[in-house]
Amino acid sequence: MLRGPKTEFSGVLSIWRGSRSSIRWAAMASLLFSLSCSSIWDPFLVHRCPNGEVCDVDMVDSGSSDMPSSGASDMPPNGASDLAGKPPTLFGTATNFPVGSGPNSVVVGDFSGDMKLDLAIANANSDNISVLLGNGLGGFAAAVNFPVGSRPNSVVVGNFNGDLKLDLVTANTGSNNVSVLLGNGLGGFAAASNFPGGASPTSVEVGDFNGDQKTDLAIANFQSSNVSVLRGNGIGGFGTATNIFVLGVPFWVAVGDFNRDFKPDLAVSNTGSVSVLPGNGTGGFGTATNFSIGTGVPLSVVVGDFNGDLKPDLAVATRSNVGVLLGKGTGSFDTAINIPVGDENRWVAVGDFDGDLKPDLAVAIASATANYRNSIGVLLGNGAGGFGAASYFPVGLAPFSVAVGDFNGDLKPDLAVANGNSDNVSVLLNQSP
Repeated sequence: MLRGPKTEFSGVLSIWRGSRSSIRWAAMASLLFSLSCSSIWDPFLVHRCPNGEVCDVDMVDSGSSDMPSSGASDMPPNGASDLAGKPPTLFGTATNFPVGSGPNSVVVGDFSGDMKLDLAIANANSDNISVLLGNGLGGFAAAVNFPVGSRPNSVVVGNFNGDLKLDLVTANTGSNNVSVLLGNGLGGFAAASNFPGGASPTSVEVGDFNGDQKTDLAIANFQSSNVSVLRGNGIGGFGTATNIFVLGVPFWVAVGDFNRDFKPDLAVSNTGSVSVLPGNGTGGFGTATNFSIGTGVPLSVVVGDFNGDLKPDLAVATRSNVGVLLGKGTGSFDTAINIPVGDENRWVAVGDFDGDLKPDLAVAIASATANYRNSIGVLLGNGAGGFGAASYFPVGLAPFSVAVGDFNGDLKPDLAVANGNSDNVSVLLNQSP
């Protein structure tokens, strides 16, 4: 998801969430203005337009064909679904592109300013980021690697110095810090600047938490049971971390406005629950409220509006299912709905994959179970908070992360998947009508 400080460009991104006709425009326009909008909800971003109305945006989010054969023969037919009228095949066969060692996280952005979507991948074992420039036809150039801290576990796009060029930040589990790489707008990045976080940071997100129109950072720290907030200075630097206690073992952090007060809040996945911390708009956050996700150990969490009530909801990937918590718009959530998809579900992303204007989910499944081994599970939403049975699409070995973007310019959301054990990224092009 793309976020950043408020400017007069906020009215430009006046498109409806997830509509097929908006996906490419959202990606291109947001990148052109280099995160110059104020995100209130994430990933269902809300902006005030010049006419004073509130408009919303679903910012779809950031070679060789060497598909591994392992598990491919065990996969059920692509597109199997129990939702009537859905297309039988959503995505084609994956094309794989080599990256660094141990890719954990992938994001989408236009890093070279050519109106074509590129990829950035955090590689945990080689301590770098691989940047692959897209050709606009679904292909990508050879990876160019940029060093970061030790064992980067996640990477996020932001605009940290206000130059309207996309930058990157990684959460480095092995060095207890974040690495900030300022982009030159041509696909390259300056040497990383490192800023301390907590113990074993596993996730980083961006937002303007104190309302000064400068992008800040929120970091989930796995071993110190807290979230670190670093205020940005608007020229690429960040202040000393302020740490906020979170019960349990925080793993992932997401940003949204869960009580609809136009101040960004935090949602943090931890042991058995999601902790929601209300923001005060000046950089501080209130005491966490914990919401059970039912069964499974929670990993990644994403924000979306799954039942069309204009209130942000949560989807959480756990080791045994996906938990969906429908928001009440007051900072509270209904009881989690657990949706079977696979085991070892590492990542969940939101997109409208079948073009029905209802948000769907894509889940990275790093499982050894035959039925869905090394695959992406896609769950089509019914627009009322429910989801159909998963369809499975083979990718590389141990997929840890999935991102959404339109890589071939056909106005349909495609998928990019970071495969942790095959050292590549799989690109699946959308084939829906």
